[in-house]
Amino acid sequence: MSSVDDFKKNPEKELQKLYSLAKQKCITILIKKFPILASDAEEIFQEGMTILWEKIEKNEFTEGKLEPYLMGIMKNLGHTRNRQYKKDQNFKQKKSIDRILYSENPLTAYNEERISLVNQALNKMGDPCKKLLDLYFNKQKSTEEIIKIMEYKNANTLKSKKYKCIKRLQNLVKDISNCK
Repeated sequence: MSSVDDFKKNPEKELQKLYSLAKQKCITILIKKFPILASDAEEIFQEGMTILWEKIEKNEFTEGKLEPYLMGIMKNLGHTRNRQYKKDQNFKQKKSIDRILYSENPLTAYNEERISLVNQALNKMGDPCKKLLDLYFNKQKSTEEIIKIMEYKNANTLKSKKYKCIKRLQNLVKDISNCK
């Protein structure tokens, strides 16, 4: 793990090293800890790296390891972003798909291959689950609308079915990724 002294000796090398070692870890932690999207977690990471650089340049951070300090910056930025998101009602539905993408392995990369795996898994699912997840995540229907469309008895039945479908989707993603 890099220290401030290492950074001052060779800033570009240490910044690149920290970036490659900490990026996915920080993004994953932010997504799991805060109700934010992966794209927002990446923005927070970029902003955190910039803040870290500036603090070292201004001698506001003079000793210690860079990664723990960076994580502290990320958490503060995450709290700030979280307060902003509480005003937005749609983030919950958008967040859920990110949780599916990141749930199996905390260090899983967020990329096109991962999205492709989720799409392949969705295509292998039976119609009720596929339709339920599509209504909930893609069409962003309300609980009441989904209950009417899918003809469920109540919200608890819907929650139970949605949970089982998400678990099934996670298992399919895991199976498909293990076959590759």
